[in-house]
Amino acid sequence: MSTCTTSWTFGPTAGDGGNDSESARKRLVSGFSMWSGSIEEGFVKMRKRGALVSAVDPRELATATLCAVQGRLLLATRIRSGVPLKIAIDMAIDNIARRMRTG
Repeated sequence: MSTCTTSWTFGPTAGDGGNDSESARKRLVSGFSMWSGSIEEGFVKMRKRGALVSAVDPRELATATLCAVQGRLLLATRIRSGVPLKIAIDMAIDNIARRMRTG
């Protein structure tokens, strides 16, 4: 089981020119991979126990979820409002719910 022990977000680094430095880019990739992998593990477990439809690609769903949240975190940070983050989380949950088995 993976454990995420940091509250670091990608947004501030990426938004402050993180791509200008190769070491910063590598940290972003590493962080993204760690978080995405942990989220993916959760979706794999959900699919194995029948909570998600079998056609769901856990990696794709994890990537979409993380990108939505991180993109909105970047926006929320820049405009100093939690509204974009709330919208992103609501949309990510709706996206996951559409892929869940019913009944």
